[in-house]
Amino acid sequence: MSPTESMIVEAGKKMWNWIVKPIGLFFAFCMRLAGPFFIFAFYYLIYLHIDVFLRLIIKVLYKRLGVSFGNLWLLVGAILGFNVVFNHSMAAYVKANGPTEVRLIEKLRLEYKHRQTKKDADLENNDRFAGLSQEIKKTLRYRSKSLDSLKPVWNRMCNKCNELKPARTHHCAVCGRCVFMMDHHCPWVNNCVGMENYRYFLLFIFYLMIGSIWYGLTIVSIWDHHIYKDNKGEISFLLITNSSLSAMLVGFNFWNWYLACSGITTIEFMKKFHLREENVFDYSYNTIADNLFVIFGTHKLIRVLSPSLRALPMTGIEFSF
Repeated sequence: MSPTESMIVEAGKKMWNWIVKPIGLFFAFCMRLAGPFFIFAFYYLIYLHIDVFLRLIIKVLYKRLGVSFGNLWLLVGAILGFNVVFNHSMAAYVKANGPTEVRLIEKLRLEYKHRQTKKDADLENNDRFAGLSQEIKKTLRYRSKSLDSLKPVWNRMCNKCNELKPARTHHCAVCGRCVFMMDHHCPWVNNCVGMENYRYFLLFIFYLMIGSIWYGLTIVSIWDHHIYKDNKGEISFLLITNSSLSAMLVGFNFWNWYLACSGITTIEFMKKFHLREENVFDYSYNTIADNLFVIFGTHKLIRVLSPSLRALPMTGIEFSF
């Protein structure tokens, strides 16, 4: 390395230590503080929607839609509302696991079940794995492996967690831990979006988009009524909120579901196409069914879109073997 190149490298290190790193730490600190406020703001908006609907809109809805269609419309709204709240709560509550959590789970499993890892899957006879390609089944054969069995074949470590850093693992500066298949840290759920809760985040933004459209159409159906005119301020606020939100969520949903169906996370996409890092291994599968199976534990559309507490088929370390 020439003296000029050495000076450039040294200047880059100083810039990282003096400018970039402190900015990153400050941003992470602000995200930790802001998370609970985002959660509160979201549920306050939910409360406003329910309050205006029950206090004002429902008085007119049956007159405009009729009893039969009005009941059907309310049922659709209730289903959408339940899915929004359920999936948001699960995305916020379920920890996006990483190597530290897997090691704890292995310890507890050994203590109570006298085995450290998941059982081997019956990939050929179990209906859960029907329709999957041989490509993903090769990965699933490693689900019975442990972190200890990974050590001899994997030497990448996280210098912050002081733990093994398997493939598709990223250290979150906000949460202060490594996360499998980390997509991003979302302030609206005050949590990392990773392998364990990725499905809940995807369903949350999907049903939030449909729910916003539903609520906006509900308001439009009564906007020439005197109740709308008498309460124009708060109802118009909700109409503008839902119209703006649904418009933004259309693009946001398209992007996130495209990545999910393609089998890559936002971070992996940025590394590969934006930062143009070399030697970025492609862990995606060739079919949408396989890629959705990793996230949802199923590839059947009705089950993908339904609320679920099903256990995922992988632990997160399988990609490293």
